[in-house]
Amino acid sequence: MLKRFTPILAIFILMFALPGKAFAHSHYESSTPGDGEVMQEPVNEISITFDGGIEEGNVEVTGENGETISVRDIEVESPEITATLEEPLENGEYTVSWHQISADTHTVEGDFTFSVDAAEDEGATPEDEAEAESEAATEEQQEEASDEQTGAVETEQTEENESGSAMLWISIIAAIAFIAVLVAYAKKRK
Repeated sequence: MLKRFTPILAIFILMFALPGKAFAHSHYESSTPGDGEVMQEPVNEISITFDGGIEEGNVEVTGENGETISVRDIEVESPEITATLEEPLENGEYTVSWHQISADTHTVEGDFTFSVDAAEDEGATPEDEAEAESEAATEEQQEEASDEQTGAVETEQTEENESGSAMLWISIIAAIAFIAVLVAYAKKRK
């Protein structure tokens, strides 16, 4: 009787022996520009890299006043999403909001900020220099705020990892229960 259940038992053992990949979400790994980075040259493209496979994704870029920046094209080539902008970004701070569907079909989303501070024309006036110094101080404050937001994103991703761990434990317990039922049934049949 146990020989009849051996193939089924083998399938369940294999199914639950490697659940890490089956339940792994793809999380934000890095981006170009990076989170909190100050770019010294115009930005035409934004790339986001994840730590695993992705199926779909989207990117939205907003300026410091909340205006939406036009994105010409979004290309998903696992594990990366690349957004090509209609025009190079002007100096200022930008927020990139992204979401992607991992290879395991779970949706993961997040955002990050960066600034553009590209060199402008040489004919700068004293007023321009004063404004640049003011902007630099503001950017420093915004970077500190961005660091706090990064902590919040990491917390959100940690919570998602914990939910994946819970699913893993549920699967293990279900497999053990199934095996116990098979063993009990086999003993009863003897």
